[in-house]
Amino acid sequence: MSHLIEVVPWTEPRYRSGLERCFPTWGREDFSRWYLARDVGEGAPELFACVSPSGEIEAGVAISYRRLRPGTPGRPEGLCGVITGAWTLPEARRKGLFRKLVGNVALRTQGRGGAWLLGFVTADNTSTRVMVSAGAALYPTWYCSRSAEGSYARRERGRASTSDLTLEDPMEWMDQGPPPATTFAYRVDGWRSQFCRRPDPVELFTVGSGRALVERSATTDRLLAVQPRSVERDAIHVLAERSRAEARDFFCFVTSPDRRDWAVEAGLDAREGYLTVLDLSSTEGPVGVPPSDLGPWSLFAGDRV
Repeated sequence: MSHLIEVVPWTEPRYRSGLERCFPTWGREDFSRWYLARDVGEGAPELFACVSPSGEIEAGVAISYRRLRPGTPGRPEGLCGVITGAWTLPEARRKGLFRKLVGNVALRTQGRGGAWLLGFVTADNTSTRVMVSAGAALYPTWYCSRSAEGSYARRERGRASTSDLTLEDPMEWMDQGPPPATTFAYRVDGWRSQFCRRPDPVELFTVGSGRALVERSATTDRLLAVQPRSVERDAIHVLAERSRAEARDFFCFVTSPDRRDWAVEAGLDAREGYLTVLDLSSTEGPVGVPPSDLGPWSLFAGDRV
């Protein structure tokens, strides 16, 4: 007998056990609920489990739903699925389980009217090869970070000060991508859920004439969003320096070479990654989408799931 694919609730003990073996952080109840059970306006995530003949869940993936706004003129907004928290038990790897899950997730997204299936991966992740073999296009991204002990040549670009987190009208934070740019199109409450109501505390900083949202975990500051885009370079420098002064790690996620260069200027290490995109609009099944069809992208760390 081969493995079966089942849709399970996010509280399924066998699923949670396997997920937490691969990603211990996800053992936190608030963390798992935020990633696996939260609806930002396009439907709650769905969990797909790969079940062995003995009944053990050996691999799993969640699919989060978002609305995508293509930067290409003439392409309308549409529903997309985002692969979230994919995992495979160490002893069950090299069996093609993730490939099987991707096929089912793509069909499910397509069945709900979704036009794309997205995945955030690092360049050295084996999931990248699976997505490419399924026909995904690759859009370069960078995971930029620095440990608290990292050294660099400091360049003074101003200072950051905390502000009260009052985002009653987050519209000014939305649609910040310079056209044409592909972004997620949030409803207002969905944006608050994604950027403000996170498992770890979120602080609002004033940086020059702009503002930045930073998630503060136990050891790391994550730059979630900057507004307006014109202050992003200074924000990366200033907030990275602030984190270093407080002996904290710093992280930001970027989707363009110029923003990667700003992070490197600020002393961050830039780890290469990709946003993988499967075009689901074909009636014959998932097909690859040409890189020029959606790019460039304009996403922040706060957009990732």
